[in-house]
Amino acid sequence: MDKVLNIKSRLEEKRRKEVAERHRRKMEALLRTIQCTSCRFRCSMCGHHLESDRPAFPANPSASDLHLCDACQAEFEDFLKARAGKKSSGLTWHNPEWMMFWSAWLDFQIAMRRFRDSAEFRHSAKLLVPDD
Repeated sequence: MDKVLNIKSRLEEKRRKEVAERHRRKMEALLRTIQCTSCRFRCSMCGHHLESDRPAFPANPSASDLHLCDACQAEFEDFLKARAGKKSSGLTWHNPEWMMFWSAWLDFQIAMRRFRDSAEFRHSAKLLVPDD
């Protein structure tokens, strides 16, 4: 009977380790996503490499974490003007779908920042990557 109990405890321990490993891999994926999304050396929109001495895009307080290449910065400025009700730039692709595209992208950036700054995420990240 002792052998049966011993096997059950070993199976339970193995299952517990597999669950912990699965959770660790998920958290590592989240950390990579947050890190890559927040990279100061890539355009937040298109991923184009930015020069390291380039300042963050400061035009909008809610966009303080955004790092945009010149082309994406110009498009984002057009989006902000259009959202504020100012005259359209007249570019053919600046249509309602374009507005939805930029709105969704901005919502995604805000959601990523809020998630990154959440107490739960920070706690989980510290467990995975201790400060030393």
